[in-house]
Amino acid sequence: MNQTSVIFIGRSGCGKGTQSGLLIDYFKTENKETLYLSTGNEFRKLIAEDNNFTSKKVDTIYKEGGRNPDFLCITITGNYFKNNFDPAKNLIMDGGIRSLNEAETVSDILNFYEINNTHVFYLGVSHEWSVDKMKNRHRTDDSTDIFEVKKKWFEEEVIPAINYLETNTQFKFHKINGEQTIEKIHSDIISCLK
Repeated sequence: MNQTSVIFIGRSGCGKGTQSGLLIDYFKTENKETLYLSTGNEFRKLIAEDNNFTSKKVDTIYKEGGRNPDFLCITITGNYFKNNFDPAKNLIMDGGIRSLNEAETVSDILNFYEINNTHVFYLGVSHEWSVDKMKNRHRTDDSTDIFEVKKKWFEEEVIPAINYLETNTQFKFHKINGEQTIEKIHSDIISCLK
């Protein structure tokens, strides 16, 4: 299968969405379509529905800076693959792994769909750098009161997932300095894909 699969992981505000967009444009120059799954966007769509208990509960957790439970992220990811997967298209996952459980489930999903060429890009930034970027996004789920909560769950939940991805031979793991210019980060990513 001539398919490239990319997973972006890192702290909030590290540039996962920006780099995903640049990579989609890059793949277009190679005449390759891309499937793009941003779980953050999917959660925001769910909140916008605002018509059921689930959407209200998700919104409350977001506003408190918490991490929604694994089953919701796994459901979103599984449904996306079920409804959209096409082996002729490249794949970018942005932020869909925030725990060891989610990392193991994504590994299972990729195995099921026989996706063998998966690059993981960990955009490494400090907590302080992340907070500075989040303050400039003006999102409802970004406020000074919740940055410390996000820091805690990143260190307790996401770091074990990153360690799993780095040591699992199923993935080609790359740590990129996320505090560089957007252009330099993109250039580093493309170099890793070649």
